[in-house]
Amino acid sequence: MTYDIEVVTVINGNLSEVITIQHILSLQAPSDIHEGKVTATSIEILWDRADGNFQDYEITCVNCVVAFMVQKVVQETATFSNVNPATACTFSIRTEKEGFKDSTPNTKEIQTGISDLDCNELFY
Repeated sequence: MTYDIEVVTVINGNLSEVITIQHILSLQAPSDIHEGKVTATSIEILWDRADGNFQDYEITCVNCVVAFMVQKVVQETATFSNVNPATACTFSIRTEKEGFKDSTPNTKEIQTGISDLDCNELFY
């Protein structure tokens, strides 16, 4: 949401020109991003609720698979499936609300586990 703030000064009863300042309200970002259940092909990501009134969270995994993976959720958890085993995935989480500037995203890197096939290769 954008606000126009107008400022004038008064000196000895005389008004200055009006100066207009635009201020854009932005949302608060979620905090304490951490992993939940992690397997070879899925990652559950958790975080603390962001302060303020917002519509949803947007979670993006920029390197889970070939294409970006994006989820929009209202709770403080998301699970990404069909992720490549033994992969360090970078997640970006921000809050969104129509008419407001999105929060600055917070990021977290979480690695998937090793698949059973990868484990068998280690022992043979």
